[in-house]
Formats: sequence, C-alpha cells, structure tokens
Amino acid sequence: QVLCTVRVRHGNVSGSVLMPGLPGENAGRGYSAFEIGEAATSDTEAIQLQSEDEKERSEPREAEVSSARGKCAVLMLIYVTLFVTFYFVDKAGYIEVKALRRQVASAPPFLGFSLWLVAFCIGELVHIPGFVFVGIAVYLLGPVAGGVLSYGGAVVSAVVSFMLIRGSMGPILDDASIPYTEWVLSKLRDSPVLTMVCLRIIFVMAPSLVYVLAVSSVSFSSYLLATILGLPLPMLCMVLVLHFFLGEDAAVVPPQV
Repeated sequence: QVLCTVRVRHGNVSGSVLMPGLPGENAGRGYSAFEIGEAATSDTEAIQLQSEDEKERSEPREAEVSSARGKCAVLMLIYVTLFVTFYFVDKAGYIEVKALRRQVASAPPFLGFSLWLVAFCIGELVHIPGFVFVGIAVYLLGPVAGGVLSYGGAVVSAVVSFMLIRGSMGPILDDASIPYTEWVLSKLRDSPVLTMVCLRIIFVMAPSLVYVLAVSSVSFSSYLLATILGLPLPMLCMVLVLHFFLGEDAAVVPPQV
C-alpha cells in the first residue's frame, strides 16, 4: 500500500497527515474534505494527549524543585542565624576558651574527653572554629597525643553534623537546580571521594562545607572515606602551627577567637 502525505490545517494546529494512497483507477482521485478532516482530528487529539502527558510529567518535577529550594532556603537561614548568633555571643564574651580548657583538664579523663568531644561536635554546627578544640587537645596532651585526638574528634564532629543535616533535610541540592552549582555537583557525582578529599584539604573543618555536602547526593560511605583521607594533612599542619605558637605555658588560643 502506498502512503502519501497531505498538508492540513485544523484550527490553530497545522501539520502533515499521513494518508494511504489510492492505487489503480483511484490513483488520481483526491481525498474528500471529510477524510482529511477525520485524519486531522485524529492527529489533533494525539497532539493534545501528548501535551497533557508532558504537562503531567512536568508538574511533579516543578513541585520537587520548589520543595527542594524551600528547604535550601530554610537551611541557609539556619546557617546564617547560627553564624550571627555565635559572632555576637563571642563578642559579648560569653565563650571562654580558657574556662573550657580548665573544665576538661580538671575532669576525670573519660569525662573530660567526652566533654571536649561534645563541645567539638556542637562547635562544628554553630561555627566555633575547629582550631579552638585542636588547641585545647594540643595544649593538654602535646602535639602527638593531642594531634591524634584532634583528628579523631574532627572526624566524629564532621560525621555527626553530616548525619544531623542529612537526616533533617535530605539530599535536596540536586533537585533544587540552583544556578552555578551544576559544575560542582557533576564533580561530586563523577568522582565523589576525590572531589571531597580536595575540598577537605582546602576548607578543613569549615561548617559550610559540611552543610553543602550533607544536602548533596553523595553517599555517607563516600563522605566518611573522604573525611578520613582528607583531614590528616591539614590537621597535621594545624597541630604543628598551634604547638609552635602555644608552647607549654601559653594560652590555648589568642585572646580574640
């Protein structure tokens, strides 16, 4: 059977309608308006159904993007609020690093370590600089034991922060479709461990890094492995610098934290 294409226009829709050819003695006969209209109506209905299907598929996607962006906005608000709160609390003198050091030093070993670790985990969330807790460990235990303890505490605090943020927000960053983030997200998808190791070396224990990685699509196992591999070098540098400046009788940190 021979097929021919008939160009038709039906309302606001125009297109080509595939019609069967007429062999033999009917080969020269044209199609009636009724036949063309029926074919055009069928094509119009198909186009409408296709448009409705695309609309139904796009609506859930738009809802996911809107929900993800709303959660990102809430997380950003929490981040800024904690940052501003810590800034003013620190300026008001409510955070006494020397007092924390004295409490850790005077407590029994296990209790002192637990207090230091809990403070380290909280500090990672509320933007207390990580070198504060590293300085306490180095001051009390020396560069070797203090460095090992600081490395373990940094890993634990990074993992706790990741789990809290991931558990409350979920991996929403990919769904949010935020401009200018696709390059970083593509690197995290293609080489998650290597990318996070590089980020750890650069940003060390920056809370903002934990916040971003927690709402990305990286898995917990990849995050844990990258944290374990990425922290030793910057932590070693931090411990050596702190030990050099602190000495045995120096304060834990400079007067202004």
